[in-house]
Amino acid sequence: MQANHHPFRDHLSAPDADRNRPEADRFKPMQVRNMFSSRTGKIACLPEEIRDELNDRMINGIKGPELLPWLNSQPEVRDVLTRCFGGRDINHQNLSAWRRGGFRDWLFRREMQIVSFHAYAARSAAAAGQPYQLHPPTPADDLSRDSRPDQGELL
Repeated sequence: MQANHHPFRDHLSAPDADRNRPEADRFKPMQVRNMFSSRTGKIACLPEEIRDELNDRMINGIKGPELLPWLNSQPEVRDVLTRCFGGRDINHQNLSAWRRGGFRDWLFRREMQIVSFHAYAARSAAAAGQPYQLHPPTPADDLSRDSRPDQGELL
């Protein structure tokens, strides 16, 4: 097979040997994982609350050597591992696969929720004739505003 094989384009420039293969083999669709389809790994099978806590810990920079003992000690995790995975612990490879897959999906969904929230808030503010501020003013903003000279004053 070619190094840069593409299952949908290569049939146009495939070598003769490739053209002699049965059509079913030449045109196999790419296996693209939809981020909204179900994952089946050990971590994906855990309760949502545990996955959310794990993801939060990962966002906060906690690494595998600290995450794995915590994760494997949770009663809900032990229950899932016993019922579905022969009691085998979640290991570094499982965590790495989650970091590359389910965790990224979770981050994407979280970012989309934030974007949706801000879009809704901006539309609501516009409908009310109010400006929308991404971050509401803080007391420090008020202090810095008070310490600035008025536009008519000379410096």
